Amino acid sequence: MGKHSMSLKIIAVKSLEELEKIVDLQKKIWDIPYRHCVPSNYLLVARHTGGFVLGAYTDGKLVGFCLTVPAFDKDTPYHHLHMIGICPGYRGLNIGFSILKEHYAMSKSLGVKKVTWSYDPLESMNANLYIRKIGAVVETPYKLNEYGLGIDGKKIPTDRFLATWYVNSQRVTKKFETTADQEDQKISKTIDEFLMNYELVNVVDFSSSRIKKYRLPEQRSIAVEIPVNFKELKKDEELAVDWREKTGKIFSHYLNRGMIVSDFVSIVDNKHEKRRNFYIMEQS
Repeated sequence: MGKHSMSLKIIAVKSLEELEKIVDLQKKIWDIPYRHCVPSNYLLVARHTGGFVLGAYTDGKLVGFCLTVPAFDKDTPYHHLHMIGICPGYRGLNIGFSILKEHYAMSKSLGVKKVTWSYDPLESMNANLYIRKIGAVVETPYKLNEYGLGIDGKKIPTDRFLATWYVNSQRVTKKFETTADQEDQKISKTIDEFLMNYELVNVVDFSSSRIKKYRLPEQRSIAVEIPVNFKELKKDEELAVDWREKTGKIFSHYLNRGMIVSDFVSIVDNKHEKRRNFYIMEQS
């Protein structure tokens, strides 16, 4: 499917018939049984109690969605983005960004100041969307093995970041006023230039795709390298567990010391002829 031939609409899903389609879409996106899908009656309740469901339609076909529910921190209301997914075959077409752009507009119109959600910190596509493209940050303690082992048939711990999106912040507003090309101009063009500004705390052996060593220096800003394609890397379960455990120790250490995940950078390393991905962590 060509990017330029696609007609995309993001709308609030309200009818029970369309909500039923979102249940079917969950099964298709994550290849899970229906008993693990969020049912349509829950989607309806979320919509009636201060949350909302957005659907992404291309040429009238439902290809993506998000579910956002109301939440409270003591007396302060906010939103929690419980699910977001794009149908296989429609990924890489900026649909996720389009859904979150509409989410941003709805949050603003509803007076919502904060949105949270959890995600796998080693999934680089999600990191690029959530941190770099829409301006979320990670500032809360690292979540170790949040959903237990074996949810995908493998014994890889399900560690998670909790992302926080401050809807009214200058940081987030700029993300939606700045084009992707303008954002890319801010990124270092070479690995050497990037590493002059941030201390890399983990060293990857590219021949084995393994973290060879890592350090925990006390710096005000650091870089943490993550895999380019963790889904592919998980085919080697032992290697994936090794990445999870080592990066988990790094993230836990710095988040517990008041640092935040403030940015995500993806750069082509000409020396090693491959793309490399990094989180930037800074003192808050």
